[in-house]
Amino acid sequence: MADRNAKPSADEAAYNFALVAYKHGLDQDTYTDRLLKVRNIGRNSLETETTKGTEIGVPDLAPTVAELDIPDNFANVVLWVGMRPEDAERYQAKQSRKTTAANEDDEETEPPTPGASVAPKKTGLSVSNINTPTVLESDPEALRVVLELKAGSGQRQFFVLVNPDADGLCDTYKIKKESVFFFKQFRDDNQGVVENRRTGWPKLAQQHVDRILNTGPETTTKKKKSSPQDIEVPAPMNLANDLASLAVLYDNTSRNGEKVGPLQQILDLLLAVDNGDARYAPPVQNAALCTILAITKAFSQEHARQAKEEIEAMWPALLELNITVQDMTSLGNALRAADLTIEHRLVRFFLVCFVDILHSTIQHPDEESCVLWAKEAHRLARLAVGSPDKEPREVKNRDFITYVDALTHTMKSLLKRMDLHTQALSKSQGSGAVPHDIDSIWERFKAKPDLDSAILAATSYHRYNVAQIMLRDKDISERLEKIVAQLEEMSVGLKELDDEEDD
Repeated sequence: MADRNAKPSADEAAYNFALVAYKHGLDQDTYTDRLLKVRNIGRNSLETETTKGTEIGVPDLAPTVAELDIPDNFANVVLWVGMRPEDAERYQAKQSRKTTAANEDDEETEPPTPGASVAPKKTGLSVSNINTPTVLESDPEALRVVLELKAGSGQRQFFVLVNPDADGLCDTYKIKKESVFFFKQFRDDNQGVVENRRTGWPKLAQQHVDRILNTGPETTTKKKKSSPQDIEVPAPMNLANDLASLAVLYDNTSRNGEKVGPLQQILDLLLAVDNGDARYAPPVQNAALCTILAITKAFSQEHARQAKEEIEAMWPALLELNITVQDMTSLGNALRAADLTIEHRLVRFFLVCFVDILHSTIQHPDEESCVLWAKEAHRLARLAVGSPDKEPREVKNRDFITYVDALTHTMKSLLKRMDLHTQALSKSQGSGAVPHDIDSIWERFKAKPDLDSAILAATSYHRYNVAQIMLRDKDISERLEKIVAQLEEMSVGLKELDDEEDD
């Protein structure tokens, strides 16, 4: 449906020569410099096939694993340059009968309306300066427009991808360039002459193809030729909480005799963090108190004195308890004797319980009693988890900001690790057609029990398994990307709040 409201950004929309915008709804990473493999480069025309009543299969916009399996010789490989909405022909620019001079009038004219042709120049309008272009919303019947990666000095033909097979590999039908809505990188958004757009934009796309053919795939999504060493998954990175190693733990662990997948392991670990597992406590500025609570570290009377001061500065309301240096010493000794670790979120409640029990005695208790009371204080603190803190807090948000930023970095590192893992899997499967399910693999090779056929069958099984693992990787990556986005948003909000408190 056409709209004349808000103009989309240059990245959000593809434009045709008539400056009609099509909101494709794609992420930039999906289509930018995207090479795709096709089943074959056909020479049939979309217009002819449509006139004949041929049924046209519309593929998904997201590239499939098979489409991304780019051979080194670029055979049957195309470059994704734009889109063709179903009613693209209704919004074409009218052909000029003469070459438009550069100094013609620069009067603005209305953008095209459905069913109407657009006069060539006399406008000076361009993608960058048109204020209210006709905007086409995302069309489920829209087709991807591509250029073939084929050497030659002549003009290359534009194609649309149609009729996907079980692996997602498509055929191609020719279309006219007037029907193409070009992505940003194949446009000159300052070009105000329609005839110059008609010649210049296709030329930009063809120059991009030439650059790929002449210089190789460095600037595209085509993967470089791999060596045997590249096939190996790199050793796990040294990341906080060992999250990265989960990306390659496919069915290698079990819980109650049942296999546990990597996503569940990640969620379990995040749940442990959310529940205050002390192993994942954020770093804090209260160094002496941390030393008292860290049962693997030795502490001194000076640590006890500083910890008392830190508690009083952090939670002024606790001055009412009259905590002493001796109380902090008893607490540290009791934790170590009981081998008791206090979760980060329970520290304040634990302190209140322990000191209150300690002060209820007539004389200072022995170490054995302190151990029992420390365990009881910890039990009470755990029972009280979730109670809101009603008293004013003087502590800043910086400790939690550090924690959020560290977790964000960990998630990004895990995403990088999973990307390396996916690349290694892709390189390991080679090229060639991949049967789309186990049954078709068996039917294809079971009648030929010779060694060569057995090798082909094994290769096909491998490619099928790799494709399934890569799909699982993609799902995990998408979930982690959402977590990263939420963490980054949380970090920004906390930093703004912290700055306001500082002011």
